[in-house]
Amino acid sequence: ASLSAAGTSGTRTRYGDDLFAGAEDAFNRLYLIINEVRSLLNPFYSTSAPKSVAVVQNELRYVDEELMGLAESVRYLQDGSDPDGVFWIEWTGGGRVAALCGSPLEIDRRFADYLEERTSTAVFTSATLAENGSFDYVMERLGIGLTGKEPVNLLAGSPFDYERNLLIMRTEGGVNPNDESFAGHVGRMIADLSEATGRRIMALFTSYRMCLATRDELEDLGFGGELLVQGGRKSREELASVFRSTSGAVLLGVASFWEGVDFPGGELEILVIPKLPFPVPTEPVIEARSERMQAEGGNPFTRLSLPEAILRLRQGVGRLIRRKDDRGVAVLMDPRLGTKSYAPAVLSSLPVKARQVSSAGEAAGSAADWFKAD
Repeated sequence: ASLSAAGTSGTRTRYGDDLFAGAEDAFNRLYLIINEVRSLLNPFYSTSAPKSVAVVQNELRYVDEELMGLAESVRYLQDGSDPDGVFWIEWTGGGRVAALCGSPLEIDRRFADYLEERTSTAVFTSATLAENGSFDYVMERLGIGLTGKEPVNLLAGSPFDYERNLLIMRTEGGVNPNDESFAGHVGRMIADLSEATGRRIMALFTSYRMCLATRDELEDLGFGGELLVQGGRKSREELASVFRSTSGAVLLGVASFWEGVDFPGGELEILVIPKLPFPVPTEPVIEARSERMQAEGGNPFTRLSLPEAILRLRQGVGRLIRRKDDRGVAVLMDPRLGTKSYAPAVLSSLPVKARQVSSAGEAAGSAADWFKAD
């Protein structure tokens, strides 16, 4: 649940059941007003009326449902004491409250109850449900095992010829992705790939800071093509539309571009992922879930952060190959893929084996040669 005001969210602060202590009278007045409005609306949509006003009645019924939902959300956020939930305030950059938010830590029991109450059969299908050939992670998250029914699993092979149509490269060594100079390496990689291939390139970032820093680096390098950056005035759909229609364009995307966008064929041919998409540990839901796992003796990294990063990475790489005849190159720049103990788990989740390259120049040359070889 969330209640938002105008403004761009900045920092987030978790809160508990003592935040609104002493404000019960104000909340009770709010609930009273909402109920009074609902009572005034009820006669207009619940009585018989000519068909000519049916549309208006449906609209009023919708308003009533929204008011009921508003009251329920306010009660949930006001309480802040649900041990199975987490609550936080989002602030604008100017220090004003942008939103009050609340979320359950787990949805497994709720979702299992929903399945049992509302469905006799449910089918779950996605290109990224499995992790290293297993559905355990997603079934645990969704509470499938709590339904009392044994699921039937099918891990179907892909119809795409990844070995022929997808090249994945990973840079060897390099600067720590948290270092300020890392944006310079990302900018150089994108510029070299663009110059060598002339293809449309999308880079997927895990933070606006790195995204904007890379934009600055590309501008300093004199990049002369169409440079589209998420976070400005244009919506995701507007950026995607310009990207699709502009040869040689570069799109720097954050968050929503990791999934849910479709760039088939030549609309996207090179993907750059500077940093593995681990969830931000200070995000309220991630932080609260990690605290609970630690209290229960679990390892938040292996049970939460790593599976989430693998899932998001697969979704990101999935932007490249959308049809059987699509071809594309993905470049993974996170040096931890060559040093950390979890690297094999990440790399084995990819559709093809990643080829090592030592520099932006080598990556650009390999990409150009690979496209020419078709």
